[in-house]
Amino acid sequence: MTDIQALREELSNPAIGSNAHLRKIALSLLDDLEKEKGYSSAYEAEKWHYHGLAESEGERADRAEKRIEEEICRANREHHRGFMMACNHLKEHANVHYADAAEMEIAALRQRIAELERYRAAFTEQNDKTEWVQHDKRFAVVRPLGKHRADVLREYIEHLEAREFKVEMPESFYPDGDIDAPLAVDELEVIAAIVEAGGKPVAFCKRCDREIDLTHRPDGSHYCHAPDAGIVVKGD
Repeated sequence: MTDIQALREELSNPAIGSNAHLRKIALSLLDDLEKEKGYSSAYEAEKWHYHGLAESEGERADRAEKRIEEEICRANREHHRGFMMACNHLKEHANVHYADAAEMEIAALRQRIAELERYRAAFTEQNDKTEWVQHDKRFAVVRPLGKHRADVLREYIEHLEAREFKVEMPESFYPDGDIDAPLAVDELEVIAAIVEAGGKPVAFCKRCDREIDLTHRPDGSHYCHAPDAGIVVKGD
């Protein structure tokens, strides 16, 4: 039994007698108090009910928000996937163009490499053929060190062309004293004059194209293809 019920029973006791009026007022107040308590209990019940609903709705809102975020993420993934597929599709078409351009560029480079290989082969051959220029003492007059061999040869040719020397020719004579015959000179005297002037008289054999040293006449004749020397003569 609650305190309110005990108070109500105590006030309802007829023994109170002369306090009937106060008893009524007290009972009325108790009724009001019970009503207020009922209202309060109802309010608390409603409050907790709505509080529970609010919590439930909050949880539902959280779950809904989470689902929304998941859907946004999924949509972003799908969008990215679609974008990448589109890019790959375009890339496939672009790759065809790039592949054609690259193939053309590779072909041009190969052609250029072939040209450079031919040039290198020709340069190597020419370099081997002119290697002797660097070591021939005759070119020392044009100082070949540090120069291109073609320049050395050109300068040496210019040097030879510019080289001059005086030759005192021997006196001419009439062969066998015949004044009607054309004047002649002794070949050996001409050769000796050239040698004395600092030159070197040379000729080329008409049979073997070898250079002949005109200052040397073994056995009284010019020759460069003596059989005893083991020289093969053209046409023999």
